[in-house]
Amino acid sequence: MALLFVVLTGFAALTIDAGIGYDTSRNDQDVADAAALAASYWIYQNGSATGSLTGAYTAAEGVANLDCINPAGPCTNAFSLTVYSTYPSSSAVATITSGGCTGSCTLPSSSDLYVKAAVTDTSQKYLAGPMSGGDNAFPVLANAVAEVDNPSGGTGGGGGTQQLQCGGHAAVVCVLGPNGMTVAGSNFNINSPYSFYINGNLTCNGGGGNMNTSPAKTYIEGSLIKQGSCGLNWNPQSANPVTGSALLTDPLASMTLPTTTATSGCSSTATYSTSTTLNPGVYGSLTLSGMNQTVTLNSGTYIFCGSGLSISGASVTVASATGGVVLYFECQSGGAPAACSTSGQTGAGISVSSSSSLTWNLQPETSASWENVLIIFDRHNTGTILFTSAAQNVTGSGTGAIYAADATYTMQASSGNFTLGAPIIVGSLDFASSSGNFTFPTTIVQVPSGGSTTTSPGGLVH
Repeated sequence: MALLFVVLTGFAALTIDAGIGYDTSRNDQDVADAAALAASYWIYQNGSATGSLTGAYTAAEGVANLDCINPAGPCTNAFSLTVYSTYPSSSAVATITSGGCTGSCTLPSSSDLYVKAAVTDTSQKYLAGPMSGGDNAFPVLANAVAEVDNPSGGTGGGGGTQQLQCGGHAAVVCVLGPNGMTVAGSNFNINSPYSFYINGNLTCNGGGGNMNTSPAKTYIEGSLIKQGSCGLNWNPQSANPVTGSALLTDPLASMTLPTTTATSGCSSTATYSTSTTLNPGVYGSLTLSGMNQTVTLNSGTYIFCGSGLSISGASVTVASATGGVVLYFECQSGGAPAACSTSGQTGAGISVSSSSSLTWNLQPETSASWENVLIIFDRHNTGTILFTSAAQNVTGSGTGAIYAADATYTMQASSGNFTLGAPIIVGSLDFASSSGNFTFPTTIVQVPSGGSTTTSPGGLVH
């Protein structure tokens, strides 16, 4: 009986000490998570300043002290920060402890970074240690890694605007809908120095191609699905996609949309096959055909509420006059422009099937509530934006963003190049090309300050 009592007492001691150890470990993991996030926020917000990364340690230390909970007495944990240019990686950019910073400690101004908080602590053996005559404590280790996406991206631009943010990332593509993004065909390249952020899945069912050729990442809320002979690659490897990202919300949900008091116009049709100048107003169906023509849009608001805008001519140039324009695509009721049904409704759209090339020199307005947004769809318009041809080259100096939160944007070409001047925010996105290049802007357009907020520099990745 005495021997059994000793055995039971030993199990009880192990259980109690293990529980205390687990509690310490769980708390230390919370401390590591908080410290890594605090450091990433500090680097993100101060990336354009001058100074040292030691400020990130101070920020992390303050949060760690607040999160440290040890009912048995004062916290004994200590932590260090390690900054990486890629993760996982054994090559650190800088290491920061309470004694200072070593390595490249100057604040970065661009590119993705990763900051790792490593916490070391001890847990007491209140029963097992004294009973066994061994050590009365054992080490507890915890670490967390947070991403810092494009430092200084959270500071915004001038004139009351901010950089386009999707899920806390400076982004060039935001796919909001559950249908996600699809790439098909072969031998295509999508080049962008800024992030893609995708709700739903990214599905590849074509023969090959490359995504971002820069450190920018592709963030996927769902999964990366490769079907058939898909050879989709990211270059460099550090740009490999991140799956399981947080669900993306509409970054321009609070942006004011254009309005009109027009009571008709949606049934109108207009076709131009020679060079012409157009004025703002309501358009049901507008078709630009012919060859080698230039269409100039005087500054103002163009509302489409019938079948929308169609460009089918060869070598068409579309340009805007000084002051810029906005193209707004919505639904209709009784021949008058009307909001689309909140359950989703197919309204006016855009179709470009130019047989040779399209030069897109439209500029957005810079003083309206939708400043720097060139194309706007009603938020519930499930229509389409379609660029397709046998030999398509879309180029130009147009810089306005495309906002179509519930629409599908499709880009197809058997050969050619698409050079887009601004970010896109769409419901779903389809790329298809047997031989083509899709190039996105090297700078991020500034969007209305009411429609984009800084939510996170990137979040925990480990």
